[in-house]
Amino acid sequence: MIGSREAMSLGLVNAVLGDDSFDTDVNAWVDRLTRKPPGTRSLLCHRDGLSFEAAIESGVYANTLARTTEECKEGVRRFLEKRG
Repeated sequence: MIGSREAMSLGLVNAVLGDDSFDTDVNAWVDRLTRKPPGTRSLLCHRDGLSFEAAIESGVYANTLARTTEECKEGVRRFLEKRG
């Protein structure tokens, strides 16, 4: 068994939330997630229970779809304009 902090340092979890801020932190995470493109949300919600291979395939598909959205194209344009 390992503790939550060690799990985070090993990359097994993305965050460790404290008891006193748990609700606030979870609500902030959900708020950020709801602002993600639909393909990202779909990938996150539907990969649980998939085999590794199926999850990778699902990710490739979601990534491909996400890159065809106007939101993605606009993000790329904004990025390139800053470097241009």
